[in-house]
Amino acid sequence: MSNCLLVPIHIDALVSDGSPLREQMVDYTLLPYFNDNRVQNDGTAYLSDRIRSKLVFPEHPTANPYNLSLTPGLHLHWALPDALTQGEQQGAELIFPRVPNRWLISRRGGGDSYKDQQWVVESDYFGPLGQGNLENAVSVHMPPNTGDTDSNYRQQPWRYMGRTLTLGEWKSSHRQADYAPALSAIGPLNHTHTLDTEKTSFAAFYPNCHSVFGFCDAEITPGTTLTADLHYDVIGWYSNPAQDYLLNWFSQWQQTWDASVKHRQEQADIAALTTYQAAEKYKLLTDFEARFGWALSSKSEQGKLADLGQRPQRIVCYAQIEFSSGKALTAAHSIESAFDTQVTIGNTAMEALSAHLAETLSKHGGLTDTMRQQYGIAASGASAKQSEKTVKTIIEEQLEAIQLSEDLEHRRLDVGFKFAEARHERQFTAATTGVLWRLMPQDRGEIKSVDAEATSSHPVAAQPTLPYALAHLLNDLNLKQSRYEQAAQSLETARQYLFADWHKYLSSRYPGYGESPYPDAGQIQFYLRRDVIPRLELQQTQLGMKPAEVNALLQHMVQGSRLDSFSSSQLPTVGTPAMDLLQAIEAMAVAVAKYNSGLGAKSQTDKKSGMLYQLQQAPAPRYWQPNEPVILMTGDGIQPTSRHGKDAKASKQGLTGCAIIADVFDFKNLTPSTLTALQNTIADQAKNTKGTNIGISTWTNNPWNPY
Repeated sequence: MSNCLLVPIHIDALVSDGSPLREQMVDYTLLPYFNDNRVQNDGTAYLSDRIRSKLVFPEHPTANPYNLSLTPGLHLHWALPDALTQGEQQGAELIFPRVPNRWLISRRGGGDSYKDQQWVVESDYFGPLGQGNLENAVSVHMPPNTGDTDSNYRQQPWRYMGRTLTLGEWKSSHRQADYAPALSAIGPLNHTHTLDTEKTSFAAFYPNCHSVFGFCDAEITPGTTLTADLHYDVIGWYSNPAQDYLLNWFSQWQQTWDASVKHRQEQADIAALTTYQAAEKYKLLTDFEARFGWALSSKSEQGKLADLGQRPQRIVCYAQIEFSSGKALTAAHSIESAFDTQVTIGNTAMEALSAHLAETLSKHGGLTDTMRQQYGIAASGASAKQSEKTVKTIIEEQLEAIQLSEDLEHRRLDVGFKFAEARHERQFTAATTGVLWRLMPQDRGEIKSVDAEATSSHPVAAQPTLPYALAHLLNDLNLKQSRYEQAAQSLETARQYLFADWHKYLSSRYPGYGESPYPDAGQIQFYLRRDVIPRLELQQTQLGMKPAEVNALLQHMVQGSRLDSFSSSQLPTVGTPAMDLLQAIEAMAVAVAKYNSGLGAKSQTDKKSGMLYQLQQAPAPRYWQPNEPVILMTGDGIQPTSRHGKDAKASKQGLTGCAIIADVFDFKNLTPSTLTALQNTIADQAKNTKGTNIGISTWTNNPWNPY
C-alpha cells in the first residue's frame, strides 16, 4: 500500500446576502474575437484597460466597481499551499507548479435545519463554448488553440472555468467535458512570460477564483443563529496522479541523485561513495524542507520519506473550519472606510518611513521632557507647536541618517553635506547609456586594470600610452558604437511612438466609458500610414539590421569570429551603422592581434618594456533618472492576510507541519469507505494538532483586508 502526504491549507468563510462586492479584476468576456465570419464584441478595443476593473474613472468619480453579486449563502475560500504558488524561471518563461484540481467539500452538523452533505468542486472545468455562463463561473484568458479542441470556436480567447456538483451528480456525470490544460496558482496555464496583477492574485482574490478555489453553500441563510456546531471539511487532490507536483519532484530529485552516485562510482572512490550514499536520507530531507517548507514531525515519517517503497506518492490538501453553536452568521457588506488609514508620501521608501515615524513620535507623546529640554521646546503655546514642527524634521533626518550610516560613518568632514548628498542620490536610479570599447593591458597572460582609483599612487606610470595606430582605431570604434546606439535608440523610440499612436487609434475607434474624446479615427489612421509607419520602416532600413541580430553577431566577433565567416544574408547592409560597427570591431581586433604578435617577436628586453592588449567592452558613463514617489500606507486596514506566505506562522522552525499516512483513499469514485476515512483523518489532525495547525480553524467573523 502506498502513502500520501497530508498538507494543511488556510480556509476563510464569508457570509453573503447578495450585496454587490468588488468585481473580478479582469472581465475577459469583453475581449473582441472572430467567430462565425463576424467579430464578437466589436464595440470593444483590444486593450487591457477596456477589460480591467477600475476603482474610479477620472471623469466619472461616481463609477462603482462593486458589480459582483455573489450567491447569498456561506462562501468558502481556501488558499493553496505556499509551496505551490512559487514559480521558477526556465528560459524566457516562468513555470508554476500544477495544483490540486478536485476538492471535496463536506458539511456536518449545524442543527436540525441542515443535513450532512458533500459536494465536489472541479477547479479546472471549462464551460461549454457558446452556451453562456451556466455555472456562474469566473472567466479566464485562454489563448486560441491551447487546450481547445472545438474548431468551431477556436478563436474565442477566454473560457468560463470551475463548477460545483453534489457528490451524487459528480459520480453520475460523464466527465467528458473540456478541462484546463495545466491548472496553477496563476490560472488555467502554468507558464507565462509576464506576470500581471490578475495572474499574481488569481488564487488569492476571491472574485477572481470563486468558482475555482471557492465554494458557496446556498442553504445557509445569512443572519441564522446556529443551534449546533457546524463543520466544513475541504479535501484537495489531483485527478490525474501523474500530474501531482510532489510525485514529479521526487522523481526529478531521485534522477539527479542517481546520476551523482553513478558519477562517483565511475571515479572508483569507494570511501567517498559510501559516505555520500549514507547522506542520502539527510540530503533528501533538507532539500524537501527547503523546496516545500514542509516538516515531518517524527523520525519514522522522515524515514518513510527516504524509503522508495514508503515515500508518499501524492499530496492530499485538507482544511476544516468550525462554526460554533449559538454563533450568528452575519452577512458581510462593502465597507468604504472601516479603519483609520494614514498616508505618507516621500521621495524614497526611507524618507516616507522616517516621516511617518517622526509624525507618530510627536503625536503620541514621543517628545519626552528630556527631548523637550534637549531641543529647547516649551511645554505649551504657539512657540511650542512651531518648535515641535522643527523637531519632527530633525527626528526625520536622524532616522534617515541611521539608515545611511554605512555611507556616513567613516566621514569626518562635511558630514551634513554628505548626508544631504546621499539622501538626494537615493531619489534617482542609474541608467546605462550603452557600451564603450577599451584596450586592457596584459602582463604574462593576465589582464590588468588601469582604473584611476586602483593606481592613484602612481597615476603616470600606471596609465600606459596606447600606440598611435591602436588609439586611432579605438577612437573610431567608439564613435561608430555611439552612432549605432543612437540609431538603435531612435528606432526604439519610433516603435514606442507607433504603439502609443496605435493605442490612440483604437481608443478613438472604440471609445470607452468616461474617456476623453480623441481625434477622428480616420485621421489617426491616415497619419499612421503616411508618417509613423514609413518613418519606422526607414529607420529600421537605415540601421541595417535588427538590434537583437546585431548583438548576436557582436558576441561572436568578441569571441574571435570574423566577418568572412558569415554569409551576406547574415550581415547588415553595407554602409549602415550596424555594418560600420562590425567592420570597426574587426579592424580593431586584427590590429590588436598584429600588434601583440609583433611584440612577441621582439627581444627579451623589449618584451619587458612592451605591453600586450586585449579588446573589451565596458559600460558607458551612466545618467540618472528620478524614481517615482513612494506612498506609505499605515493603519489597521493595511494588515495583510494570514492566508498567503504564512503557512509556517505557527511553527518555531518556520516549516509547515505535515503528516505521511497510508493512502487508503479512492478519489476516483469517492466510495463511502473513502468518505469515512477522510472524515476520521481530519478529525485526528484536529485533535492532535489543534492550535498549531493552520488547516484547523474556528470562524469568528467575516475576513476584511481592503488592501
